[in-house]
Amino acid sequence: TPDGKLNRLFNTWLPHQALSCRLWGRTGFFQNGGGYGFRDQLQDCLCIMYLSPKTALEHILRCCQSQFPEGDVLHWWHDLNGKKVGVRTLCSDDMLWLPFVACEYAKSFGNEGFWSAEAEYCAGEALPEGKHELYMEAESSGITESLFLHCRKAMEKGYNKGKNGLLKIGGGDWNDGYNRVGAEGKGESV
Repeated sequence: TPDGKLNRLFNTWLPHQALSCRLWGRTGFFQNGGGYGFRDQLQDCLCIMYLSPKTALEHILRCCQSQFPEGDVLHWWHDLNGKKVGVRTLCSDDMLWLPFVACEYAKSFGNEGFWSAEAEYCAGEALPEGKHELYMEAESSGITESLFLHCRKAMEKGYNKGKNGLLKIGGGDWNDGYNRVGAEGKGESV
């Protein structure tokens, strides 16, 4: 733009702030404990991938390692002593950020081996009937698949239609204010 200060803000300061505060430090307003938020840091990768494509790719694969073979993911987690300690939820949109961000990355930086990069799933107790979330120590599943298959499982898990033909909202969806709308398995979202 003709405004040098605006250029520095958007081209230097804001991308650096997203990288250092959101991805490295994980010090956002609702995330000051240093945990990874599945949806949160993937959203941050959308802007930092142009500053540091390697860092964004590493995080995309890190998120694959926080996905269960069933397709759902840890809503947030801490990496502690080689294990992921976090919460499994009914949130319906977390997992869908993985294919979205992976596609955006592929459009800009993907190469021949991008979709075949492999990552292991995590394993943990399924949510008991009637529970909306479960704090757990996820373990290694021993199951490794390509980034493409991780994304496919996320989309298959997220494709859950309700009685009106709309996707079920799950337990949080795109807006945390709707956290309990789909808790009984009936709420739908566009």
